[in-house]
Amino acid sequence: MRTLSTNHPVKDMNILHINTYLHGGAAIAALRTHHVLLQNGIKSKFLCLSGNLKDRQQTFQVDKKHRKTSLKLIASKTIYKLALLTGKTSRHEMFSLPYSSYDLSIEKLISQADIIHLHWVSGFVDFPTFFKKIKKPIIWTLHDMNAFSGAFHYEDDRLFNESPLLRKMDMMIKRLKESIFKQVKNLYITTPSQWLMYKSKKSIAFSHLPHAHIPPLIDTTVFRMSDKQQAREKSGLPAEGIIFTFMSEKLDNKRKGLEILLKSIKLLLEDLNEKVTIVNIGEGRCDINHSINMGRINDPGKIAEILSASDALLLPSREDNFPNVMVEANACGCPVIAFPVGGIKEFITDYFNGLLSQEVSAQSLKETLELFIANRQRFDPATIREHIVKTYSPHNHVAKYIAIYKHLLADAQ
Repeated sequence: MRTLSTNHPVKDMNILHINTYLHGGAAIAALRTHHVLLQNGIKSKFLCLSGNLKDRQQTFQVDKKHRKTSLKLIASKTIYKLALLTGKTSRHEMFSLPYSSYDLSIEKLISQADIIHLHWVSGFVDFPTFFKKIKKPIIWTLHDMNAFSGAFHYEDDRLFNESPLLRKMDMMIKRLKESIFKQVKNLYITTPSQWLMYKSKKSIAFSHLPHAHIPPLIDTTVFRMSDKQQAREKSGLPAEGIIFTFMSEKLDNKRKGLEILLKSIKLLLEDLNEKVTIVNIGEGRCDINHSINMGRINDPGKIAEILSASDALLLPSREDNFPNVMVEANACGCPVIAFPVGGIKEFITDYFNGLLSQEVSAQSLKETLELFIANRQRFDPATIREHIVKTYSPHNHVAKYIAIYKHLLADAQ
């Protein structure tokens, strides 16, 4: 991997990344940034609440002795549980409180760091105390809307929530965050998508803070093209017919759109004479004819093999920021078929690296799948991959972060 020409001050920087877990899309993106910094000789460490540390470079779990009793956390959790037991509640993906039982301000790794780089920190960072006590430069890479909104992580969960108690809690938490960040001056926001940057800049909490758009990086030596027929044989997939792949950490995550996908595939198969196989990667099951459930796959090389074997990745998210998997798919020469939402719509160019449906519906997705099948020869896997290699290289990614790190340290002096 190409290294940067960094001067002495950059090499002396101590960067501490903080993410709640070591799994999930946000953790994968954060760890990739951490690892490429290490590869370029920069002192980077990674702090998490929990996760498997085996074979992880400079990755640490928080010291459990820093855990304390948080009455606000206990009270908020009690109210949340009460809300779930009484009245109407909609199905929501996540409801995160801004409190934590950990006081990270006394963590040794914090005191050693020159810059704190936050990622997905729900349940780990205690907002009221952390941003008040930590005066060092902080950069925060957002992966959803929770940092600058209330307790929900995406708008649909807030808009379609039917519990008056949860609505009240969400609004109280939003106002609390706004009051906290109003006083914060040492924070710099980065986002993987232009969409999320726009949302963040428009928020009351973060409107006064500097922002930058930095697309995620991927390792194109892992996510690379393989011969399609060989990849199918190696992955145990059918040699003939069309293969579509759907991937989500949890297949039943409503936001990821499996329900819409199943309806669209059912409609598609009613009118299509060609053989179609749906490959599902993730926790859970997808019960539909012509589908293969691969379960959770932790090996990036195996995922790359399946993407190389596929004719297209299906990404029917109702809402999303900038999913790693769509970049990974393109790096394997695999087009992406998706709805025009979030950062997805700024990534996909029709008939170049994928196709966007007209709207979020099963009928629209079915029509887009038919359009893709009729025009699949127009997509050139080598050209798709070449664009990713040029645009999402580790060198470009880390250079942008180093420029921000330098800027923050200069301002702090």
